[in-house]
Amino acid sequence: MNLAIIPARKSSKRIKNKNIINFFNEPIIVKTLKQIKKTKIFDKIIVTSNSNKILKISKKLGVDTFLREKKLSGDKVPVLKVIKNVLKNIKYNVDFVFYFYPTSIFVKKKYISESIEILKKNKNSMVLSVCEFSHPVERSLLMNSKNEIKFKNLKSKNKQTQSFKKSYYDIGQFGAAKKEYFLQTNKKIKKIIGYTLKDYEACDIDNPEDIEKAKFIFRNMRW
Repeated sequence: MNLAIIPARKSSKRIKNKNIINFFNEPIIVKTLKQIKKTKIFDKIIVTSNSNKILKISKKLGVDTFLREKKLSGDKVPVLKVIKNVLKNIKYNVDFVFYFYPTSIFVKKKYISESIEILKKNKNSMVLSVCEFSHPVERSLLMNSKNEIKFKNLKSKNKQTQSFKKSYYDIGQFGAAKKEYFLQTNKKIKKIIGYTLKDYEACDIDNPEDIEKAKFIFRNMRW
């Protein structure tokens, strides 16, 4: 059995009500849920939230809902802790578990299917959606209030860009693993495998500018 969990808090510091903002005439979480359901891979979809409004919106899509405890609703609570809490409170016989953020509107069946195949070949591992930095982070610059800039790392100032190893970041779309991975309590380092998306295949929505970028990508994406 494959399970999808969508952790959706009601508050957001940078974008008010981010998880239910209007995105092409419907709440963005609705768009995400529709994309997930369209893949026809998941036997169950659960939205976990501390917001009754978000849970009510989600129920209209025919998915299960889980009212999150207050102690797990803060902005500093790790997402894996939230997923673990849901798994400990359900009785489904679950195999693969995916979590998608409410703004993961770029979900494709291909991403999920290929991630499952990766997990089948790699025990005690997690797959995480990532994107490559377009420029070496070692050559990043710092800017003060007067717009004066300097290299963050002076040792990298004169190195050619091709001499650096590629760097990646969590693109904020999905994570996946076997159920047991999320429930483990030992401190053993667990392997995380990156599933790389192009910068035109996803967008981590953190500020108003990201919303406009996401709309452009979504409108022009080849589905």
